[in-house]
Amino acid sequence: INPDEDSPPVACQALSLPFEKYSLRGLLPQLEKLSSKQVQLLPGIALSGQAMVIYAAPNTGKTLLVLHLLLDGIRRGVINSAMLYYINVDDTLSGLRTKREIAEEHGFHMLSEGYRDLSATEFLETLHEVTVSGQANGVVIILDTLKKFADLMDKRKASTFSKYIRRFVLQGGTVIALAHTNKNP
Repeated sequence: INPDEDSPPVACQALSLPFEKYSLRGLLPQLEKLSSKQVQLLPGIALSGQAMVIYAAPNTGKTLLVLHLLLDGIRRGVINSAMLYYINVDDTLSGLRTKREIAEEHGFHMLSEGYRDLSATEFLETLHEVTVSGQANGVVIILDTLKKFADLMDKRKASTFSKYIRRFVLQGGTVIALAHTNKNP
């Protein structure tokens, strides 16, 4: 085929290539089912069905802002509190108790490392389980803070973590992670 010629494209022959085992052909109904309309979960900041990271300096109000916007989303009916999992691994016992009270009042789940055997490794295994079982659609996960789950300075570890998150999001889940900017600019 000469791309410089104005001749019509040649019809493709039916070849069986190894790529076909990965083809999404025929999966449109399944993809449509998973990709519901994107909704602003945190207006101007986060859409449903995506993964994102909010970076800001330590102690600048990331957690407070996200909690406020999550509660607003619950009130507006765009977040199902029963499917919201706030994973708090960067807090004191007093902060954990206060945020737990908020979670109880508004019906969302709060998880914390050190309770009920939660660890970063257990989180990834559970995330994988939710993803492959087809239960990710509509689930919203907040990671506070990202550094407890992924070593962002190690490209291989960060890449592995990102693969888990991407697979979860491709099944209709949402991940919002909070992270610190450099403490010593």
